[in-house]
Amino acid sequence: MLTTSFKKCAVPSEDSLPFLQLWKEDKKNKSSWVAEFRRKGYARYSILGGIPTSKIESWKYTSLKKLDLISYKQEIEKGILSSFLWPSQDGLLTIPGPQFVLVNGCFAPQLSSSPLSDGLIVQSLEEALRYDESIKERLLSPERLPAMAALNAAWLGDGLVVRFKANPAENNIVHVVFVSTNTNEKSPNVTHPCIIVIVEGRATLIESHMGMGAALTNMVSYLYVEPNATLTHVRAQSGLSENHAICSSTATVASKGLYQCFVLTTGLGLVRNELTVTLAEPEAECRLYGAYTADSNRHVDNTIVMNHIAPATTSRQIFKGVLADGGRGVFQGRISIHPQAQKSDGHQIHRALLLSPGAEAYCKPELEISADNVKCTHGATAGELDEEILFYLRARGLDAETARALLIESFLSDVVNGVSFGIPRLPDVTRAMVSVWLAGRVPKPERF
Repeated sequence: MLTTSFKKCAVPSEDSLPFLQLWKEDKKNKSSWVAEFRRKGYARYSILGGIPTSKIESWKYTSLKKLDLISYKQEIEKGILSSFLWPSQDGLLTIPGPQFVLVNGCFAPQLSSSPLSDGLIVQSLEEALRYDESIKERLLSPERLPAMAALNAAWLGDGLVVRFKANPAENNIVHVVFVSTNTNEKSPNVTHPCIIVIVEGRATLIESHMGMGAALTNMVSYLYVEPNATLTHVRAQSGLSENHAICSSTATVASKGLYQCFVLTTGLGLVRNELTVTLAEPEAECRLYGAYTADSNRHVDNTIVMNHIAPATTSRQIFKGVLADGGRGVFQGRISIHPQAQKSDGHQIHRALLLSPGAEAYCKPELEISADNVKCTHGATAGELDEEILFYLRARGLDAETARALLIESFLSDVVNGVSFGIPRLPDVTRAMVSVWLAGRVPKPERF
């Protein structure tokens, strides 16, 4: 039962709070601290009114109504791991490095790599919370979280903790694989994994999100880049249209640290990548790149908040999207320069390519500048393929589909080809993922 103090919270009706009718205090194998953290997450989610709606400004262009979230069930059974068959090795999985697998939010050590290299520590979140008191300090207080992250806190349980110790001789690579599938034909499931990454040297974190059945992954990650450290973060999302992902990430970058991230989305149904970066100390730097494709009523939302807290901090954002046949893309990017962040430098750009009349692109760039000695710019464009260039390519013997594919690949090239980060095969793999989407989904123009 809920405590008396918790019952005093303003809790709306059950209809507006899907998932919560399944929530209960789990006293089995849970510490009192975890139980209290979960209660606070439950309360925060309830007070905020549950699932975000378009009345909330940051969710204006992304609706969760079509997911029919009330029909989803919370997946907490780990028995699925014993019968799970590992998928074929493709995409980012071909990049060398140890792999750590989560199936429906549960860490699966029997599917993961070992042994670990020097300077790398990987634990399940459940184990870390039980034995490592310092990990608790890395979780944001539930009272400060938005609704979906608060829902994740209410189900705090499994996930991963990854520590990269200072290791100047090697750029450590860790590959975290999220497999989301359905264990019940009648009811899709929802999972709430939580990831904590702490980097003291140079490190690479690769995420592969593979949607293999009707399910929703509501993931939260906390990324910490310590002084003079570098974290390279690559996230790739692909899978079935009935599989959905909401990824809420916060990255904190200390003095002279660098956080660089590339997000590639070529599949799934509804995807929202929400990233808040705090450049917390002088000379901290962040570089964000993104490429996405969407068609057949798929929806991709990249929402970025870049906080320049300290002086002489630098940020760059470049995102590009290709949309066709009812595909919908959303980019919301805010650069916030705080009063003490003098000599900061922030730039942001988003470009969308619309391949058919039913495609939609929404872009909302924002600048909030409270310092007077800064450099900031932002830009956004949306348009169609150049018909004159298409005609030129056709006149030289290319068929319509090949010509359009070449132009689309050229549009994405500075992001897909240019972001290698020194990771072996990354440009080749990302081009291949885009090519798979192009092969089956680029519409043929009727005029040819």
